[in-house]
Amino acid sequence: MKYMIDTNAFDYFIENAIRIQDIQSKGELYTSNVQFSELSNNPNDEHREKALALYEELDTTKLQLESGLWLDNIRWDDDQIWHDSVGEGFESALGNSRGHYDAMIGELVLNHNLILVTNDRKFTRIMARNEATIITVEEFLNL
Repeated sequence: MKYMIDTNAFDYFIENAIRIQDIQSKGELYTSNVQFSELSNNPNDEHREKALALYEELDTTKLQLESGLWLDNIRWDDDQIWHDSVGEGFESALGNSRGHYDAMIGELVLNHNLILVTNDRKFTRIMARNEATIITVEEFLNL
């Protein structure tokens, strides 16, 4: 099976000391620049370092957005002017301030027919309406 690992799954893996082998054994793992950016922008230095180390160690397949909203390894910069107009559109559509990240991850899940691994209830509801397959992090680990 092929799984898109949402950013909040990294938090769960770290907080619960999940072994890398236990994560990798579940199937083909995918991430994108979106997760990398969210992890990189964590204000907690210690957590950021652990999350980025885990991101690299998992050695997931990194997907690029087909919409062109993201380029190679450039991180989303919340201080750029263009974020305001693009980000506000996603935020109003999804009803939260981080919605643009979810929308981009959702695009990849749908376009690549992946199973979304997330504990984000709101994101789960939105993706279910779009006929995506979603499992919680706990369900993923119990496969």
